[in-house]
Parts: sequence; structure tokens; C-alpha cells
Amino acid sequence: MSKEEHGYVEHQTFEVEGFRVSDATATGLRPHDDLVWVGYGGTEGRWLSPESALELARGIVTVVN
Repeated sequence: MSKEEHGYVEHQTFEVEGFRVSDATATGLRPHDDLVWVGYGGTEGRWLSPESALELARGIVTVVN
């Protein structure tokens, strides 16, 4: 996988308690503007759709409450 095929540009990033959440736009072969990175510890994480990221956030709020 080359950076040209799977690159991205970060627009906004929040770091809290070792977690990193970033808004990004893909720049590869199929550019799109619907990526949210949710990671932990600098190496582990995954890309989510905005809808999945909101669902995760709702789950966290529900559990905390």
C-alpha cells in the first residue's frame, strides 16, 4: 500500500487520556471526506464513518451515565 493509494489529511485532532480522535479527508485513489480516526497509544486504532463514531460516542455517554 502506497501513501498515494491510502493517504489522508487531518483537519482536527483531539487527544484525551491517551486516546486520539481525528477528522480527516482521504487523498488516495477514492478521495472522500468521511473518515474519523479513533486510536489509543499512538499505534492502535481504526477508521470509522461519522455515523459509527457518533454511535461509539453515544455508547460511551450511556455507559458513563
